[in-house]
Amino acid sequence: MLHLKAIEPQAHPMVKLKLDRIIEYLFSKNYALKLQPEMDQAYLLLKIEGKEYPLFIRILDGENFLQLLVFFPEAIKKGCFNDMARLLHLINKEIDVPGFCMDEENGFVFYRLLIPAINQEIDEGLLETYIKSCELLSKTFSPAIENVANGDLDFETVFQRTQEEKKHTL
Repeated sequence: MLHLKAIEPQAHPMVKLKLDRIIEYLFSKNYALKLQPEMDQAYLLLKIEGKEYPLFIRILDGENFLQLLVFFPEAIKKGCFNDMARLLHLINKEIDVPGFCMDEENGFVFYRLLIPAINQEIDEGLLETYIKSCELLSKTFSPAIENVANGDLDFETVFQRTQEEKKHTL
């Protein structure tokens, strides 16, 4: 008779969902964070194509959620908001973790991610993975976002190019 041994799930290190603990952990992983005590948040700068993308880290709803918020440096020109809204909708439709948004009042694009905590703790590996995902998504979509934001491309042109690329990859 064959006996199968159950595979025990490995415990992943957890970090307490307190801003000082998050900062301490990310410092240990060589992230250069800065604290904004007046906003009760920390931030780091993602360097993408020679530009700085601030990624803000904030705890919400007591200690139940961790928010990651990346701001894109390119301001949206007047007259480009409709195309930008359509582009961000398209991007969100195509990715597994949607979160691209636009602030029309202030004219900027951002990517927002909310990570739920379990017992006011978050998995260390998950935190790093989400930060790297924010960086990858920003890097991947910044060319299209920048070009639409400054009016160099309209949504239809970007959409047609993505459709052509899909045909070539199938």
